[in-house]
Amino acid sequence: AAYAPSKFAVRALADVLRNELQPFGVKISIAYPPDTKSPGFDNENKSKPKECKSIYALSDTYESEQVADAILDGIMAGEYHIGSPDFIQNRMINSLTVGASPRQDWVLDLLLSPIWALIAEGFRMYADYQASKYASRLKKSS
Repeated sequence: AAYAPSKFAVRALADVLRNELQPFGVKISIAYPPDTKSPGFDNENKSKPKECKSIYALSDTYESEQVADAILDGIMAGEYHIGSPDFIQNRMINSLTVGASPRQDWVLDLLLSPIWALIAEGFRMYADYQASKYASRLKKSS
């Protein structure tokens, strides 16, 4: 429960810093790295409930070098929202969570927003289903 709020807090901080520092020529970027192969990720997966694993089963896990290269490329290109090597994840994040932040391609976001909204709703329903399964499993074991 602590991960998502802290991620949103970092996003809010980046939004404010971008706005306040832009007049001084300071560029701010925020990265959204995907699951990355690392000892920490391996350790996390040892205790991760199977329901959580199933939520992200369809997403790829990337080498740390790929993720680092994507972040550095984004910074060098002056991007605000820096994606990952995962194109679909990038488009969804840019389209669904950008709010009033700068968009990379607002026309494409506008055209794809109904599709992303449907995909996001499906993902939300699946995540809720998995959370309910996890709660049921915990209730049975106690």
